[in-house]
Amino acid sequence: MIDKELKQFVTELFNDNKKSTEELIIRELKPLSDLVLRVNNIEQTMNITQTVLKSIVNSDKKKNVIIHGIQEIANETYKDRNKAIDDLATKLDIPKIDYDETYRIGKPVAGKERPQLIKFLRTRDKTEVM
Repeated sequence: MIDKELKQFVTELFNDNKKSTEELIIRELKPLSDLVLRVNNIEQTMNITQTVLKSIVNSDKKKNVIIHGIQEIANETYKDRNKAIDDLATKLDIPKIDYDETYRIGKPVAGKERPQLIKFLRTRDKTEVM
């Protein structure tokens, strides 16, 4: 009889402890589960953002033209680069070129002219020049 009562007591104690342990684990892991969901949402948002950013960058690059052979002046300023583009347009009998900015690509190397990149405002402007 005592064995049966002891077995029942141990079983009840085990079941109570098991239930308490499960509740504790669920309660303690709930914030972690919420955190995992938030991290997954952030990762999805980052992936979408990266895709959109790549699209924007590629779209922006479509408006660029790289020109080789434009003489580079020592200590060249943006005004010098703008004048070189205007002179090139005049020589090629192209109407005034409407662009956002222009700059040299690469590091300066003595005796070498760096190519000049022109960022057009619109793809249409680039097409007209080409």
